[in-house]
Amino acid sequence: MTYPEKGENKMEIKAQTIWAAVIIGILCFAIGGAVFYNFASGEEIDNENYFDADYLADNFVATELVPTPANGSVTINGILYTIPVEVEEETVMLTELDEHLAVREAAVALFLEEWKDEFEFKDVDGDYGDANETYDYEEVVEDLGLDIALEDYPNVEKSYDLLDDVTADEVDIKDNEWETEFTVEIEIDGTDYEYTVTGVVEDGVADDLELAQV
Repeated sequence: MTYPEKGENKMEIKAQTIWAAVIIGILCFAIGGAVFYNFASGEEIDNENYFDADYLADNFVATELVPTPANGSVTINGILYTIPVEVEEETVMLTELDEHLAVREAAVALFLEEWKDEFEFKDVDGDYGDANETYDYEEVVEDLGLDIALEDYPNVEKSYDLLDDVTADEVDIKDNEWETEFTVEIEIDGTDYEYTVTGVVEDGVADDLELAQV
């Protein structure tokens, strides 16, 4: 009978151990790769857990980062994570945009309320009387018997349109005073006439309304 030389069994066991370690390593690598693939591809992951923002920044490389501050969540690689957000209660001040809108709304509101009192019509061609004769609202309606109607003017219900339709320049920061201007069309007896409307808004109150026929 031939016996293995001393140390031969140890070498064979050592070789088997190395191969086993290699195989286990390959399996772990494959499993790890599959888990990473599922994460990166956006497949099902428990999104109910809360993650600290620093933890996310330190542990994930984002190919797509879409913050949604309104609800304290963030999208990373197509996956939504919720981040706790503490909201401190504080007095909300008017933003610059709010102020611009408020000034324009006040200017247009005053016009709609008082335009008949400030209205004047110059009959340049003498279509209804003497040439270049000027009439106020009551004279046009009662004396000349003409119909008058607003045809086109800034719409206060479409707030953001006012930023384009009304010019507002702040002339006194201390008194919060603004000069405003916009144009309107007034129909008189079926003909549209363009008017420029100017006014002053101070601390949110409009005044000094003027209509000038173009």
